[in-house]
Amino acid sequence: MPTISEALALGLQHHQAGQFERAEQIYRQILDSQPDHAEALHRLGAVVLHRGRIDEALKLFERAIAINPTVAEYYNNLGSACLAAGRPAEAERALAEAVSRGPDSTDVHYNLGLALYNLGRLDEAAASYRTALALRPSNALAHNNLGDLLREQGKPEEALAHLDRAVTLDPQMAIAHYNRSLAWLSQGRWPEGWAEYEWRLRCLAFKRRQFDQPRWDGSPLDDRSLLIHAEQGLGDTFQFIRYLPLVHERCRNVTVEVPSGLLPILEHSGFRGLASERSTAGRVDFQLPMLSLPAVFQTTLDTIPGGVPYLSAKNELVEHWRQELSPYSGLK
Repeated sequence: MPTISEALALGLQHHQAGQFERAEQIYRQILDSQPDHAEALHRLGAVVLHRGRIDEALKLFERAIAINPTVAEYYNNLGSACLAAGRPAEAERALAEAVSRGPDSTDVHYNLGLALYNLGRLDEAAASYRTALALRPSNALAHNNLGDLLREQGKPEEALAHLDRAVTLDPQMAIAHYNRSLAWLSQGRWPEGWAEYEWRLRCLAFKRRQFDQPRWDGSPLDDRSLLIHAEQGLGDTFQFIRYLPLVHERCRNVTVEVPSGLLPILEHSGFRGLASERSTAGRVDFQLPMLSLPAVFQTTLDTIPGGVPYLSAKNELVEHWRQELSPYSGLK
């Protein structure tokens, strides 16, 4: 029979190899014999957190801390679980405890930065990220997060220094490329910004659709068919639908999938080829996400499709809402 130390090491080995089920089994076997083993509780919490069982992880971390309240890593992982549960204020409290017990941990300061950012305390979040980087300058995630925060604060040059560093450290970090595209676009660096913006499609948070059809590169298609599909929010569809007349100049057979709730206003505005989302994907030759149109058309400040206003509502609806909102003053 292995000792508890050997079992803990074996469980960690499976955990680090992504074999979460086996790691969980090992930690539970330890707890069957020693229910109050703080380290086994903590490591089991880390495994179930990776498996998406956030509430269970929270309870395990809290039990481990109750048994041994001196270990910074326990508070750090509790903070991570609170962040995953959407509870940043609780995360900040746990991570502040972690900092007091482990001030030299770059992971603790990084996670504290996440919590402070989610609380809207951007200057404090930036300070935490800077501390994490002082402890480990090769922390690509901290460079990315600090860079994006600085971009939000209107400091694109400083932001780009960190985003460039993140990409250098991890060339495949999609979110760093995406954030760098936003910084470049905010500076008016259109060609490189739109090209870099394509990295959004590789970000984990982006709900990318899978297609068998090839992407359209902007070449004339003659009689071949093209699907342009909306992505992200309703406002993005309103913004980028303006490219549709340019698309029609290069392709006669175009279908544009948009959220069904936008069909009435877009049809009334004169746009052609509209369809509700996910209704036509199997019957086209080429496809392109709507927000890739600026890159395809190599948009610059001088070539943004104009024709403003290009959206219009039915007169009867305009009048209806004018009357509905008339009792209210100020911004409607």
